[in-house]
Amino acid sequence: MTQLDLAISAGSTPRYVSFLETGRSRPRREVVLRLATALDVPVRDRNAMLIAAGLRPEFSSHSFDAEELQPVREVVSALLTRHDPYPGWCWAPGLQVVAANQTAERLFPDLGGLSSEEMVDFWYGSSTVRTLIENWREVLYAGLAVMRREHLQRQDPLSAALLERAQRHLKDVPLPSPTQAFPVVCPVFRFDGKRIRTISTVLRFDTAADATVSDLKVELMFPADEAGSDFFRQLR
Repeated sequence: MTQLDLAISAGSTPRYVSFLETGRSRPRREVVLRLATALDVPVRDRNAMLIAAGLRPEFSSHSFDAEELQPVREVVSALLTRHDPYPGWCWAPGLQVVAANQTAERLFPDLGGLSSEEMVDFWYGSSTVRTLIENWREVLYAGLAVMRREHLQRQDPLSAALLERAQRHLKDVPLPSPTQAFPVVCPVFRFDGKRIRTISTVLRFDTAADATVSDLKVELMFPADEAGSDFFRQLR
């Protein structure tokens, strides 16, 4: 984005943006927030921009189990509970599972107890995943692309370390063929000789005013055919 593009998007002038970059001017709160919006800066980093400008943070940052986030937890719980008998997880940054429904727990037990590093090792380096998922190369490289996009947006040490760790696991794994018959890259499981095709979607709180909430992702996995639907009902 050029300086002119940024100035226009933020309702300012290139001269003023230049003064901000060189430290000749100090921005007001409204200007910082307009610049952050124009640059699509994550909510958590908007606080860092405000602090760097000598201003107080604008957005709260509560832990997921804090009383203030009770309405959010209720929404997440309702989504996951009503999604049964199909798997669903709520993810926090660092590949941390903060909530999961019963089918998800049966499919991959104890994911919530793994550290960020253990989650990367399990998903990208374990034989379990490569045994259970028929198209594991496609799935892992698609996941790696998501991690890379999120790191480019967040630019924090944890996402950088996890991305590097995942890349090390895949360094000797050839890229999958670019041909993809299904419209979405999702796991095709093999359980007891059964082939279970799935399709997933991710929900976010796009209007979040809390840094923690803005980072949450609710992943809902669906069966892609009747055989998958029958399998998940039996698993549940």
